[in-house]
Order: sequence, then C-alpha cells, then structure tokens
Amino acid sequence: MRHLHTFPAAIVIAVFASQVASQELHELIIPAGRSPAGSAIPVQIRFSGVTEANSYCGLEVNYGDGEIQAIRAGQNGAQDFPLKLTHIYKVPGQYAIAVVGKFVTRGLKSASACGGPAKQASITIFDEAAEKAKQEAARRERDLADREQELRRVSERLERDRKEQAAKEQSLREQELANRERELEAKERLLKQKEQQQQPKPVATKPAPKPTVVAPDSRTPIQGF
Repeated sequence: MRHLHTFPAAIVIAVFASQVASQELHELIIPAGRSPAGSAIPVQIRFSGVTEANSYCGLEVNYGDGEIQAIRAGQNGAQDFPLKLTHIYKVPGQYAIAVVGKFVTRGLKSASACGGPAKQASITIFDEAAEKAKQEAARRERDLADREQELRRVSERLERDRKEQAAKEQSLREQELANRERELEAKERLLKQKEQQQQPKPVATKPAPKPTVVAPDSRTPIQGF
C-alpha cells in the first residue's frame, strides 16, 4: 500500500514539471545608478512563454550579500508576472544580483525550474549619511575657498585704491610745490623790478671844454716902432 501512495505523487510531480518547462526567464531589471544603504531596492523579473497551462516555475535569486531566496513564481497568479521583489542592502558596496531557474519543492505545489539562461545585474550601494557628510564638507571647503578668494579681491582692490590715493596725493603735493615755486619766482622778479626802480638815476655831466691854445705870432716886430 505504501508504494501505491507514493507512485501517483511522483507521477503528479512529473506531469507538473512537464507543464511548466516552457516558461523562461526573460529579463532582470534593477534601478540604474547608485542606491542608498538601508533602502528597499526594487527587483523585477520578467518571463517569456507564460500561459495558463504553465503559470508558475521555480527560481533562485542571489542578492550577492549572502542572502539567497527560492521563489515559486506564479503562486500569486498573474500578478507575479512580472515578478516584483524588494531587497535591503545594509552595507555599502558593489553587489551582483543573479537569477537562475531552480526546482522549488513545495509538496504538491512544487515547481520545476524556470527555463532560459541565468540573468545577472550589478548594483552599487552607498552610505547616504557618509555621502551627505562628504558633500557637506566639500560644500564648506568651496565656501571657504570662495570667501578666501573674495577677501583676496577686496584686499587687492584696497591696495589699488591706496596706491591710487597715494599717487593722487603725491601729484597734488608736486603741483602745490610747483605753484609755490612759480609764486616765489614771480615775487623775486617783482622785488628786482622794485629795486631797480628805487635806485637813483646817474646825473649826466657835460664834458669840460678843451682849452684854447693861441698860436704865437710868427711875425718879427719892427725896431723903432
């Protein structure tokens, strides 16, 4: 009697396996880019060859962090196609998610392995708190650099203003000295003119007349006269 009970069960399992053999893994979809640690990562598995006759099959999902999940796809009916899962990674890093067909034992609800080649995808998990702290530190460094640059610009502008002011003051001093020098020269000329005007004019003297020289009479006086 014992053999009669087990033999039909084996026949049922064999028939069940033959019914779902045509269902195949088609695509594994995970979020692109990076995801924060501690967040629920959506994992979607799509199938091909799904019909009412073979509406379920067995598969294994390896999330790459040590957790492996055996699933009987189709146990919830049509809502399992595509199959939507979630997984939480607690530690930052690079992980490879692999999906492969595998026989899943569930008694009378056992499922033969989903057909098709294994599907794989990689995901990067980062520490959101550390990332925010790093970004905040980078932002503060940029702010400090901007403040230092602004201070340098202000310092350079003040130095230019100081030099321009010093140049203007020097120009004004030189102009003032030149004006004073011209005033002194003008005063000196005026004083010289006044001195020349106050000096007595020399009296013009007539030259002394030359003495008249009488020439002696060269005639000989007559005796007796």
